[in-house]
Amino acid sequence: MAQQSITAGLMRGNVLEWTTLHAGREGWKSAGTWREALAPEGETLDWTAAATAAAVRKAAARFRGEVVLAIPAEKTLLRVVSLPTTDAAELRSMAELQVDKISPFPIEHMAVACEALRAGEKSTLALVGAVQREVADALGQLLVRAGVVPHAIDVDALGWWQLLRDAGGVREAGRQVLLVADRPGLELMISQDGLPVLLRSLGLPRGLTRAEFVAEVAEEVGYTLTSLEAEWGAFEAAPVAIWHWADDPQEDLAALLRRELASEVTLPEFDPLPPL
Repeated sequence: MAQQSITAGLMRGNVLEWTTLHAGREGWKSAGTWREALAPEGETLDWTAAATAAAVRKAAARFRGEVVLAIPAEKTLLRVVSLPTTDAAELRSMAELQVDKISPFPIEHMAVACEALRAGEKSTLALVGAVQREVADALGQLLVRAGVVPHAIDVDALGWWQLLRDAGGVREAGRQVLLVADRPGLELMISQDGLPVLLRSLGLPRGLTRAEFVAEVAEEVGYTLTSLEAEWGAFEAAPVAIWHWADDPQEDLAALLRRELASEVTLPEFDPLPPL
């Protein structure tokens, strides 16, 4: 009997990182995590180049089972919404309507997915995700040229959410701000009673000094918390956790948030967590 496996991958800059899980009697277990440079450091990676496909093909010789590749959250639209239905088919159509309202691109140019977070008697709290089809297609075509048929495409921020939950980093009661300072981007997650109510990429510090970027992040967090009160109600100052790598301290951002939000701010590290 063939062993059931899943391989999940992520491209960060010029590096492809992947983990393979095998199913066993006691559940899923990691067979290991690997990294492969797809191009020399500092060189812009061209997804359409034959050399990139060849590098992915070399790495893919070690893939096992269904393959899922994550894209950066900055390339997606992520929204948590309450939809007035519990029917799965209706959820999908309502999710597309939500995306059509907020997307700068026509809905026919977007790939949309919807995942139920909590179902009530007549409504569902759902996470809606969307990405331009050309982005998803470019990634899928790269894999196909490398001899891999992708099973699905995911979003890196959702992987971080799961890891932080598993590590006890998400409070089960009240509102909490989570900032995910994974190189080189920054994601904002806000939870309420253990469920995400907002997931948003704050993008990359392109063209900004560190001080300017930190000030922009603090302003965005404050504005977002104020906006959330209209939909989710007011809370006392929400605690903030800035998850970061040990060699990438975020003390300047923590100090500014403490001053601007009058909140408790902690600085937990990614390093003890499993690979994304």
